[in-house]
Amino acid sequence: MNRKLDIGAVLALMVCTAAITFVMTQWVVTNQYNEELVDSYRQLSELVKFIEAKNHIENLFVGSWDEEKLLDGATRGMVESLGDRWSMYLNAEDFQYLSSSDNSPYVGIGVMTVRHEMGIKIIEVYAGSPAEKAGIKPQDIIVGVDGGEVISMDYPVAVERVGGAANTKVTLDVFRPSTLETLQYELTRSSVHAQAVTAELLDGDIGVVRIKHFDTGADIDFAECIINLVEAGAKGIVFDVRGNPGGKLDVMLPMLDMLLPEGKLITLENKAGEPTVYTSDADEVRMPMAVVMNEYSCSAAEFFAAALKEYDKAVLVGRQTTGKGYSQVNIPLRDGSGLVLSTSEYFTPKGRSLAAEGGLTPDYPVDLTAEQSAAIHTVPHMEDPQIARAVQVVSWSLTPVVFDGGGAADDAA
Repeated sequence: MNRKLDIGAVLALMVCTAAITFVMTQWVVTNQYNEELVDSYRQLSELVKFIEAKNHIENLFVGSWDEEKLLDGATRGMVESLGDRWSMYLNAEDFQYLSSSDNSPYVGIGVMTVRHEMGIKIIEVYAGSPAEKAGIKPQDIIVGVDGGEVISMDYPVAVERVGGAANTKVTLDVFRPSTLETLQYELTRSSVHAQAVTAELLDGDIGVVRIKHFDTGADIDFAECIINLVEAGAKGIVFDVRGNPGGKLDVMLPMLDMLLPEGKLITLENKAGEPTVYTSDADEVRMPMAVVMNEYSCSAAEFFAAALKEYDKAVLVGRQTTGKGYSQVNIPLRDGSGLVLSTSEYFTPKGRSLAAEGGLTPDYPVDLTAEQSAAIHTVPHMEDPQIARAVQVVSWSLTPVVFDGGGAADDAA
């Protein structure tokens, strides 16, 4: 009798457990379903205004219109309303053009450019490039590319349309502020030899290192320049990142690592607030440093300067920088169009956001006249007021050079 009661109790317990499991599963599934239903309802509600407006256009608008352009405009407006100058919507043609481009700084017409309200401003023309041979000059503004107005294009797309594969042609409309005339040039793109990092040792044993960008190859050029300067007896360094548009994180990091002691270099934080922290090792170069920057120093160029400043390795000279504090990814959409969307915010070693602060403020502000601005990177260093000021500041605190640990030199070899 007791045996039968025990079996019955076990069976009852099993049934009870199964029932509880069933109820809990149903509750979880129902709760998840309800959450999905609420989310779907929210998304549908958000589309009502667009659908309602589109219906009024279809039924009442007396002019002609293009449905594809209407949808493009709606999506573009949504992204623009974010107020983030680095995020954008691109139609299928532009997104394909951007995604398939080589993005190589060594192929194109041979210029360095920045954004401008009229189009694409040229801040440097590389020696021997198609642009130099055609007569294009620094401070010129590209306002048209192959018959299209630059001002109507998203900046990255416009830049890619100016560049392109070697041995292909491009027609440019160029406004020259000095003469107030618009000129047209037809150029054949080609490979351009433009070393990413260059260095010169001045009298007084101060090296001037110019970093044009942080794209592929810049870290190798940088290591070679630093080692050569140290071996030549440099006792201080001035880094010039004026007009530097930034580049790749994995190129900037080893450059900073070579200069800085052990510690944080940069932190990236995604939408969920999850951080990714990049650090340097203990090897460092120890000598007085300065970074010369301007309003066209952007992204990685700003963080290079900020990291040196926050480790008390360098002072900042020149003008306030751009203030770019987000990283972007390209996201394709189903119809071939796509988004360039800011998906991470990055922070300096001390946790500052340059986007929130509007860029880096120089310790020693130095403004240039229009003529001086047009001449940077073309005149001798000591005739450039910003470089001359940086050299002066570095010279105040010259000390013997120490490669702490020697790792930087060994790595570069």
